[in-house]
Parts: sequence; structure tokens; C-alpha cells
Amino acid sequence: MNDKTCCGLKRNVGPTDRIVSIAAGSVLLVSALTTKRLNKLQLLASGYLFFRAFSGHCFTYDLLNTDSLEEPTKHLSIKASVTINRSPSEVYNFWRRLENLPLFMEHLELVNQIDNKLSEWTAKVPGNLTTISWRANIIKEIPDRHISWHSLPNSDIENYGTVNFMESGVNMTQVDAEISYRAPGGIIGENVGKLLTPIFKSMVKKDILNLKHYMETGQNPTI
Repeated sequence: MNDKTCCGLKRNVGPTDRIVSIAAGSVLLVSALTTKRLNKLQLLASGYLFFRAFSGHCFTYDLLNTDSLEEPTKHLSIKASVTINRSPSEVYNFWRRLENLPLFMEHLELVNQIDNKLSEWTAKVPGNLTTISWRANIIKEIPDRHISWHSLPNSDIENYGTVNFMESGVNMTQVDAEISYRAPGGIIGENVGKLLTPIFKSMVKKDILNLKHYMETGQNPTI
């Protein structure tokens, strides 16, 4: 395996770190270009993150004599809850048909259910400049009560999700969801993960509210 980048520099940025660099760079670029006064600092930071992503090299890692190629990483979990005016069976069956998820999860572009357990997910990174895909397996399900899934080993984006459906009244369901993802290793990777965490938290919470809107009205939420 070639450990040199296209620029002749030593490769020291891992695949997940590079993907998150694209996501963070996209966020900063959009923010810099949509403010009333062009934010040159954000523009510069986004340029550097794009360089890290496409070259596979980080100068800061050089100074610290470290990398994110094989470093351990940290899970970040996001929890959200909502009460829906539908029975647990209705809500569970809707969610269990995984192709329905992009109807209310705006960051998902497509979910293709390959068989009863295996599915392929395609998501938009913040800024909508590119997409990422991974495969996941349903690892536990209790009809009308619980479903959980996990990405396959060696996925560029490792993620885990679990959703509980609890009766909270006549034709009322409390949905408790927890979505976890693994941020890239290394000091820079952890900082980028922290940068994106509020964005992902907002997205997940909005997705759960969109689920309520869709289940109760039958209409796609206004994005």
C-alpha cells in the first residue's frame, strides 16, 4: 500500500477522518459564503480541511508525530424522543420498512433494503456537496417495541442506532431513539467531531419531529 499522497507527502489521515474533513469543510465553506461579509478565516479553514481530505496529509499530525490511520476512536451518541398520535404497531411497521426513513430523515438520500436484515444507506454530508454510503444489519428487533441496527465492520462511517416504541395512551406512542457514530481518531479528528456534533444533534432531533409530522398528517415535512 502506497503511504505517499498525490503531493508526495506522507499519508497520515485515515478514511473516516478524511470524510469528516470534507463534511466540516463543507459546513465552513457554506457558512463563509452565506454571511453578509465574506469570512476569510472560515474560508481558509475550509480550504485546509479539503486539503486534508483529498491529499490524505495533515501538517499538524506531522508536528505532533501522530496520525489517524489506525488510532482508536470515540463514539458520540445523540438521543431524541417524541410522542406520536399513532399506535406503536403503526409507528414500528413504518420505521421497520427502512426505505421509509428518507421520507423524514432529511440527511438520508436513500435506504435500500437488500434482505430482511441487510440494508445499504446513502447519506448527504453537511453542505450537500457529496454523499457517503455504508451497509448495516438489523441486530435486534421486537415487533411493535424495538429495533436496532449496526453498520458492517470496516465501514468508513461506523454507526449504531436503536429505537424503542412505547405505548403512552390510546393510539399514542412514545418514540425514543439513540443514534451513535464514531468520530475519527487523533486530536484534529476529535475537534472536527466536536464541531459536527451540534449539527448532527440538530439533524437527528429534527428527523424525529419530522417522523411525528409524517405519521400524523401523511405529508412530507417541509425541509
